Amino acid sequence: MKYHVYIREPGKTTTVIETDSLKRAAKVYYGIIVSCGCPRLAVDGKELRIFEADKMVYRSVRNAAGVMHNAQVRNEILKARKQA
Repeated sequence: MKYHVYIREPGKTTTVIETDSLKRAAKVYYGIIVSCGCPRLAVDGKELRIFEADKMVYRSVRNAAGVMHNAQVRNEILKARKQA
């Protein structure tokens, strides 16, 4: 499978990474979210909805870390954004 992480802005789309590794794509995607960005994820050319992308990425991150669950991670990110 080919994973494509990118950022869409009005009038342009910037590719961040294109890789065959879900782990690598997940780390980049998660890093952008933590830094208050809005990344998008496509798998084999099909753009995933934000919920689908979050679910796929957080499963990968959680399996690597073995600590947080999907909703916990997303809530922590949203709390950090509100405090900033």
